[in-house]
Amino acid sequence: MIAQKILRVAIGQIVGKLGATSENMATACRVSRAAAQGGAKLILFPEGALNGNALTREKQDFLLAEPESFTSMQNVSDETGITICIGFTAPLEDKLNNAFVIIRPQEKLIFQYKCAKSNMEPDFLMAYPNATRMSFDINGTRIVLCICCEYGRPQIENAIAVADPDLILHPSAGYEKDGQPDSKLTTEATQALFQNFQSCVVGAAADIAERGIPKVSANPLGFDGELWWPGNSYALSGDGEILLWMKGETFSKEGMDMRPGIVDIPICPKSRLQEAIQ
Repeated sequence: MIAQKILRVAIGQIVGKLGATSENMATACRVSRAAAQGGAKLILFPEGALNGNALTREKQDFLLAEPESFTSMQNVSDETGITICIGFTAPLEDKLNNAFVIIRPQEKLIFQYKCAKSNMEPDFLMAYPNATRMSFDINGTRIVLCICCEYGRPQIENAIAVADPDLILHPSAGYEKDGQPDSKLTTEATQALFQNFQSCVVGAAADIAERGIPKVSANPLGFDGELWWPGNSYALSGDGEILLWMKGETFSKEGMDMRPGIVDIPICPKSRLQEAIQ
């Protein structure tokens, strides 16, 4: 029988500022180093953390999905031993896609493209046609990543079943469309807006209690130059217990706290147990 083990995971709840890819990359490197110093083996960043999430094509930066685009982050991973999962915008045919890169120490990069598109996303974004999940392992823990609105869709549910993970990563970029605040919104009103998203965490915990698979979610927190983002990143155990909740009301208008959230997640490698029994 295979015993439960612990995987220390970090969440980098940063906001991807528009037109500031180099600055965003430097921030992500600093937060990743801090997570590694705290003993984390994996850090998850939000969707769009490197290029932001613009409403118009003119404001949307992008990176090519090739190793040269992520050299500084690969150096951090190689030097510290941490695996970095971070969102960026990639060219896809004549449009763009909200993709992720998985940067592992001394390993080849893994690119995961978003295979779904919500009706809130701009027209210049395009869904990737293949829902296959690129799983990867950290210390024997099998991990898959589902990007924002992909989660729960039939093709993704099937892909998750095939991957048979021990941990699900669910980065997102959620904001409130109706009555969206601008840069002049008061701190009090912004905090009230952020609290509207807290019910999502409770709902996610109920979903995971049924799945029985731990889950980590990262959502941006702060102002990107165009929109406010509510944070409320979280980590859940396989029975739905909220292990970490980075609540949005910690917002500070003068600047965000860039320290990563770090949590120990109990992992029960069910797939390995089943294989051993068989």
